[in-house]
Amino acid sequence: MNKLSLLITEDEIAIANLIKSLIEFDQLDLEFLGIALNGQSAYEMILKKKPDIVITDISMPVMNGLDLIEKVHNDGIKDIYFILISGLNNFDYAISAIKMGVEDYLLKPINKDELNDVIEKTIVKIASSRKLNYQIKALSNGARLGVQRMRRSFLMNILYEKEPAHDFTEERINKEYRFSFQHNTAYMMGIVLIDGILSLNLVSQNAMIEQMMRSFVTELKSRCIDLEVYNKNNQFIFLLNYLPDQENAVLGAVSAISEELSSQIEGQENLRLTISCGISVNSLTGLTYSLNTSQKTLNARLLKKSNSVLIARELFANNKKPVLKISNSDMTYMHSCIEINDYKKLDDALLQLFKKAVDDCKTCPQYILDTFCDVVSFILSDLYQHKIITINITETYLRYRDLIEQIPTLNELASSTIDFIHEYLPDNEETTNQDNRQIQTAKEYIINNFNKNLKLEDVAAQVYLAPSYFGVLFKKETGESFSSYITSIRIDKAKEMLHDVQYNINEISSAIGYQDKRYFSKLFKEHVGVTPKEYRKIYAD
Repeated sequence: MNKLSLLITEDEIAIANLIKSLIEFDQLDLEFLGIALNGQSAYEMILKKKPDIVITDISMPVMNGLDLIEKVHNDGIKDIYFILISGLNNFDYAISAIKMGVEDYLLKPINKDELNDVIEKTIVKIASSRKLNYQIKALSNGARLGVQRMRRSFLMNILYEKEPAHDFTEERINKEYRFSFQHNTAYMMGIVLIDGILSLNLVSQNAMIEQMMRSFVTELKSRCIDLEVYNKNNQFIFLLNYLPDQENAVLGAVSAISEELSSQIEGQENLRLTISCGISVNSLTGLTYSLNTSQKTLNARLLKKSNSVLIARELFANNKKPVLKISNSDMTYMHSCIEINDYKKLDDALLQLFKKAVDDCKTCPQYILDTFCDVVSFILSDLYQHKIITINITETYLRYRDLIEQIPTLNELASSTIDFIHEYLPDNEETTNQDNRQIQTAKEYIINNFNKNLKLEDVAAQVYLAPSYFGVLFKKETGESFSSYITSIRIDKAKEMLHDVQYNINEISSAIGYQDKRYFSKLFKEHVGVTPKEYRKIYAD
């Protein structure tokens, strides 16, 4: 069978040749087709040579990388997989590329391992989509991607406690999972979390996390004997193995990469990066403990104002968990508020308890979520014992714990906790009616302002709700997400304007809130099935 083929598009010939020299063509069983020095030349070579994979820079003369990708897709040229390279450390470009179907996004200077990993993943995807079993088999025998999956499966075992930690030895783990751990060294587990990333689509989330993992590994590997990372939802887990006397140097490198990763998301609103470093241990059997301290330490970000690196050994120096005392008079007062359905006074009483919980945790912020859980557990248990509510205490506690794990700010923690308690209170009809009125008000505000740059946080503020709760409530009441609802309103308005030939497509795009005509046209086709131009031909008066 023919080899898969690869084309490099880069306007600087020295960089193009460097990229070529970094690619392991023989191991990957790839054919090199050549170098194109600009997007137009690349397009012509694509038509002539039909490559399977194209590695392209963004900034090039005549036609840039993004325009090249768009032209290839618009012209119906299929089965070409693009990998984008850029010297611009801004994830906005990655988001644009991902929307065009780019496989991955790499930053200059190019790292050899990162480049070959990305190419290998792309080959596996091509082989799978084309049912090229021979290609998948060839890659699975000792290739880098197979080893990486094996190593990351070890982190997954730790995360989900799939095997007992007392079975971990350097000899066994090195042999079974291809690590290079050494005796008498230090181990540290940690977490890199991006609050707000769940607002992006799933593909963008994954691409951002993967890019950050590559940057993290590149920065830390010179400081470590071995290290590995594992992608988990809106965060990634890391494991570092290093010489004990190098711990301060390792933590310094973590602080440096924190600044770099924060700069990568600087253009993305409402994204916040936190790195949590667990307590180091001197053997593999302590990895679960190190990870647990990292997870606990991550909660301290709720009391921090900006992107930060949190060090468990510093926080756990004060390891005393606060004991929050709720008096009988406090509970009696809340009982009376519930009996007369005065939920405003109940909420004020709860907020006072939460304020005290926050004050008690200022010297030990890692316990903030535990303290809130204690408050909620005490209140709901008391209401249950007094037959005010009927619940399963254990299930309710676990549900609340799951709810608050991903909440990024104290305000949202407080408002979400109040909303959670309200769910179990009797005679909740008034609250439900209030929710309906707030969502109706929000919908009216969106309809009147759909052509502006509306953000969920701004609309939530109009109806005095926490953004996280507003998003959930909006979807519950309308049946669709906030962003989907706005898009539907805009597309409907565009369809209405397309019936009137006095408006050109640029004017319509701008009038409904999209400054990029091409993006509007693509979005319109996704929702309507035809382009704005085709729609006008069919339906214009």
